[in-house]
Amino acid sequence: MVLLTERLKQGGILTCKECGSKNRVASHSRKRRPICGNCKAALTESVLIVAKRVALRLKPVWIGISVVVGVIVLIVLANQRPTRVPALPQIPSPRVETRSRPPPDFVQPLQPLPFNGSKSTYYRAEAVAPLTISTRQGTGHYFVKIVDWATDAPVMTVFVRSGQSVSTKVPLGSYKIKYAAGSQWYGKTYLFGPETSYSMADKQFDFAEIGNQVSGFTVELFLQPNGNLRTKRIRPKDF
Repeated sequence: MVLLTERLKQGGILTCKECGSKNRVASHSRKRRPICGNCKAALTESVLIVAKRVALRLKPVWIGISVVVGVIVLIVLANQRPTRVPALPQIPSPRVETRSRPPPDFVQPLQPLPFNGSKSTYYRAEAVAPLTISTRQGTGHYFVKIVDWATDAPVMTVFVRSGQSVSTKVPLGSYKIKYAAGSQWYGKTYLFGPETSYSMADKQFDFAEIGNQVSGFTVELFLQPNGNLRTKRIRPKDF
């Protein structure tokens, strides 16, 4: 079926109801109503033509309304705040209290106190350098360990009783002097038990041969005015 608008473009005959003249209407504007060429009266059109003309006239209005509505919708959507889901209440986790266990009781049996000057040696070189270690009465007993300055390899251990001194000899070399102190002896493994205090002299002891003489040292393991030997506490595992 050919639409009326296409028929009008191809050419059509409309009869004027006022004067009866027949008017050929071709390619006229669909936005304006055609008129009679004789009496200038408006020619009668079909309802479809009139409806399309009205729609064409209102088209800019509808476009404008659509644009305005679209802008309003965008503004509303932009101003809407996102819906927040309320956070679930946090349930505190059960608190577990950890109690530190008391250290186990020290149950090692006491050992006989070693003789003053009891020693163990770990060297093969000739011991020619003199070393004297002195203590003061009432300061406890001392288990002295002499180790190599560079490698910490043991050279000698010697036991010095409280208030006594020991004179011995060591090979030439550079050494550290460490010592453990206490009052009750539990053997070389546990030393003086839980009350053992561990220390090390800050000084490097260089036993060397100078000319025809060999240098030696006298170490006094007690505090005294103007003493020149400083010591520091160390951990048991560093002894």
